[in-house]
Amino acid sequence: GQRLGGRRARRRLRTRPEKSQRRGQKMVLRAPMTNRPLDILRLLAIGKTNRQIGKHLDIAENTVRVHLSAIFKNLGVKTRTEAVFVAVRNGMVTIPV
Repeated sequence: GQRLGGRRARRRLRTRPEKSQRRGQKMVLRAPMTNRPLDILRLLAIGKTNRQIGKHLDIAENTVRVHLSAIFKNLGVKTRTEAVFVAVRNGMVTIPV
């Protein structure tokens, strides 16, 4: 069995979407998103690496990491995949087919 306060249970609780996201409603951003983070999200959505994003936007790879950290915090997510999922779901970016 699994302990109620175990690591796996806490991890599952952390990754559960907010109620508004579960119902398909748009989320409220913690801060308005400027063009640069949206550019980074668009490139992230098509599978670019930090290095590729940096080259494409003519910024340092570390600057991309800093932007991604801010994006994750703003969207309330912890991974690149979650960030893309939330951004697509809320109409912030589209993924070309």
